[in-house]
Amino acid sequence: MKLWTARFANKNLKHVTPGAAVSVYGICLSPPRFPLGYKLAGNIKQLGPPKILWGQGREAFAVDYTAFLAQRAEYVLHLANDWKASDGHIVLCCYEDLRDSDKHCHRTVLAEWLRHNAALEVTELPEDPQVAKDGGFPVELSTFPAGIMQLMLL
Repeated sequence: MKLWTARFANKNLKHVTPGAAVSVYGICLSPPRFPLGYKLAGNIKQLGPPKILWGQGREAFAVDYTAFLAQRAEYVLHLANDWKASDGHIVLCCYEDLRDSDKHCHRTVLAEWLRHNAALEVTELPEDPQVAKDGGFPVELSTFPAGIMQLMLL
């Protein structure tokens, strides 16, 4: 299993083909209404930060969102165990474009929380197709075996 984070508009996600062992999930309060060019396996809205946290600075947001995750630790760890049991790629997406180093986002805080609390390695999916190909996320995802376990969304 390989766990990734990305923004919905990451062009590498358009290479996810039906039947590939890749499942893309939103982790926001509501999934995009615009066309993605790929199919979402679901949206885990319970991982989306509450609106009261929106607009906070990087440090305050990280503290408050970490506390938010700690309150939901049992649920998040249940998801993490499901992800560990899968045999494919899982991509957790939200809207923020992190190519601008001044931006911050809950998916990076979630990734850090998962590293520390669930022993899961989480990698940000590169935006550049060549980097993604060389970095281990296949451009041709149809070459991966089908059969990834679908998450049971609570």
